[in-house]
Amino acid sequence: MGAQFRVQGYDLGALISASATGEVWEAHRHGTGDHVALRRIRPRTPDAREDVRRLAAVLAMIGHPHLVRVHEALPLGDEVVWVLDHADGGSLDQLLHGRGQLDPGEVVTTAAPVAEALAAAHERGLLHGDVTPEAILYTAEGRPLLTDVGVLALVEGGESLGTHGYTDPDGPPGPATTPAGDVYGLAAVCYTALTGVVPRPGQARPPLAEAVPDAPPGLLHAVGAGLQPVAARRPTAAQFADLLYAACPPAPVRFPVGLVLTDADLAAMTGASPAPEAPAATPEDGSPPASPTAERTSADPGEFTVPGVPGGPDGDLDLDLDDEDDERRSRIRVIAAAAAVVVLVAGAVVGGIAWAKRSDNAPDAGRTAAPSTSPTAPAAPETPAPSATSRPTAKPTPTLNRSATPRIPPGPAGAEARWRKVLATLDARRAQAYATNDPAVLAGVYYPAGSDLAADDRTEIDKCVRAGCHLEGLRFAVRTLHVDSERPDRAVLRVVDQLQAYSVVSDDGERVPRPAGEPKNRRITLVRTGQGWLISRIEER
Repeated sequence: MGAQFRVQGYDLGALISASATGEVWEAHRHGTGDHVALRRIRPRTPDAREDVRRLAAVLAMIGHPHLVRVHEALPLGDEVVWVLDHADGGSLDQLLHGRGQLDPGEVVTTAAPVAEALAAAHERGLLHGDVTPEAILYTAEGRPLLTDVGVLALVEGGESLGTHGYTDPDGPPGPATTPAGDVYGLAAVCYTALTGVVPRPGQARPPLAEAVPDAPPGLLHAVGAGLQPVAARRPTAAQFADLLYAACPPAPVRFPVGLVLTDADLAAMTGASPAPEAPAATPEDGSPPASPTAERTSADPGEFTVPGVPGGPDGDLDLDLDDEDDERRSRIRVIAAAAAVVVLVAGAVVGGIAWAKRSDNAPDAGRTAAPSTSPTAPAAPETPAPSATSRPTAKPTPTLNRSATPRIPPGPAGAEARWRKVLATLDARRAQAYATNDPAVLAGVYYPAGSDLAADDRTEIDKCVRAGCHLEGLRFAVRTLHVDSERPDRAVLRVVDQLQAYSVVSDDGERVPRPAGEPKNRRITLVRTGQGWLISRIEER
């Protein structure tokens, strides 16, 4: 590929990376100035060009918050150029070069959402083929992203590529050819992140329990399961995510100077003194951190068995993880603890929103182990949060009064009060979705209904369902509001809002209170639809 190229509609910037599969360039979109990345792909055959374009469409349809988003696929001679979100936080590989290794909780923060992204890709019949630290990126907020899903199978020479130490030992040489191969690659990434040991040809991987003797037993078990030499004995990507989430509490990902956040940044946000090592997240109500749900086992990957096959650490290993009360309570505490860390499993910042990122038509949604605490609207005293002290086992079908969203009359008089009322209505609906674990309610909050904002809230509600809990009082209070612009079909508001204290409530009534967050500056774009005013975009200022 040549060093110089042009793509209509974009101003080319610096070269970000180059590999055997192509180049990635920094760029800005004409007109909007949006910061993007341009991924040059040389398909292996002329017919594969259409496959590359179709792959971009499939990834866009998946819309997973931990897959790098593909905006469009553009022809460029024999090549195809993907327009991607720019990952300002760099790669895990860069982070490991700066830090050496990560703490166990940071590995969960990074790898568990990526495992879920792999699971979403596998459900669509896609493989990554070469999951390595270079393939995992971070947004500016610290949200992990998996890039290049499906690309290796389509590029020139891709069938012979594959990174030593991350390729499936139970498959043919080269890229992974099965979902189990992707799981092995991600487990190898976890091993590298925990130990700082880069795989070398001819060097055996030391047992993880010896390399990191203080690693949580559950994490030793999870990584060992993924590194099973026999592919059939490995967990699926979704099961691997469950094992990681249950292994230990997520912890803030600490970035050295020059990357996303410094230790001083974290100290300023948390009110703590900078420390060389990040402790495991501890719930602020004083309850102990979630303990690992698996007993300590040998680091020998052979200890792992598929469900129903004796030989695992607990006899028959149940990968569902939600059937055991202690595990479910542990997950609830993990969710509550994660809400207090600076960069969560999805990369949220304390007291801030997890999905306040610019996009073309909808905000980018970041997933967290706790549901995203995003300021869809302020808390309004006159509209109390739905009570769910006695949560039904079957999700109720809410009845939304669409006309309750005020249709703002023209004129400047009382603009602030009118828009506060609109935001309060939307906020109450979102709180209802979390209190009842019913994502259908979100259709009355976001536009379009399939936006990243809505998708991420649905993902977090699903996490709560699997953990056996729901959220009460997830509301935002608007401290100040200014109308930047107002048209009959669109309004832009500048607000200072604050997450209010809320509770994580288990199915059996156990409550874990969460504190209020810090005030944040936001720019909220609303659009007028047939259902009234809905949120289409949120930016953190």
